[in-house]
Amino acid sequence: MKPLLQKFSFLVLLLCACLRIDARPAGGSPGLPAPSASIIIDSPAAGSEFHAGAPILIRATAVDPAGAILRAEFFDGDTRIGVSEIATFAPVPAGQPVQHYHLWEGAPVGPHKISVRAKDAAGNGLASPTVLIQVSKPKPASIQILAPKDLQIFGVAEEIAITAEAVDPSGIILSAGFYVDGELIGTATHDLYLPCIDPPCPRYDPLPAPPPPGTPIQLTATWRSFTEGKHAIEVRGTNLVGTVVVSPAVRIAVARPLKSSITFITPKEGDNGDGVMQIVVEDDSFSDTSAYELETSTDLRTWRSGGSFVNGPRAAFIREEASATDAPRFYRAKRVR
Repeated sequence: MKPLLQKFSFLVLLLCACLRIDARPAGGSPGLPAPSASIIIDSPAAGSEFHAGAPILIRATAVDPAGAILRAEFFDGDTRIGVSEIATFAPVPAGQPVQHYHLWEGAPVGPHKISVRAKDAAGNGLASPTVLIQVSKPKPASIQILAPKDLQIFGVAEEIAITAEAVDPSGIILSAGFYVDGELIGTATHDLYLPCIDPPCPRYDPLPAPPPPGTPIQLTATWRSFTEGKHAIEVRGTNLVGTVVVSPAVRIAVARPLKSSITFITPKEGDNGDGVMQIVVEDDSFSDTSAYELETSTDLRTWRSGGSFVNGPRAAFIREEASATDAPRFYRAKRVR
């Protein structure tokens, strides 16, 4: 009887040892605890900065090995700012990641501590690590005229290229009007949104998204002036929320090009120097106080004065030479005032 009892006890001990070796938590590895449910914020990244008024998209991923987390709450500090709740037609497999989104609008200026909270299949509370972001006052939208430069001078009927750069930190400026002395002389639109004039037109499926907020957009126009005078150029654009943005004015001048020339009528090149010397001056900037001086030289190094004249915008200077022997070989005229 005693040996039989000992054999039975040995079998019981062996069975218990086997159970201890094979025992493991559901879904885990031998000797390791089962993975727990979690929720993390995928975006925005820590340290991100946003302009006041710009919407902030918060995206989080929740995983529960024992079920699916279909509801999540979004917090700024201890203040709830949104809820994401997912309805499904079929059960979500246990352990499948579930993404939750919230578009936060109207975030006040200052630092913010973003977190997401949820409950797992067993009703236990979960909280994501906190993400710190900053909301700052936006810089105002602006338009700057890159060309022409302030105080630049152009000729009559010359084509003037006007280039402007528009920047809106909170959005985008896709079109603008160009004004000279307050009168609209042309408009420009970002290439992506130009109207279709000559079919067949390109089709976008889907329509391309506008550039990100703050993207500099260059817009151009051309203008000609057929009258002389001073002009002020400005560019006016409208951002996506309807705010009108006006560039600082650029001042230009339109004028006829000034002509200034001195022409020897006589003597001609190769003449012996005898006879009459006649010089004709054409100078659009000539005034009653302008004066010209004739100089002569025999070696192109030493010059001596040969007289001066002030006779109008087409001035004629006439001089008799005594003889060919002592006549100067080279002549030049210059404006002295």
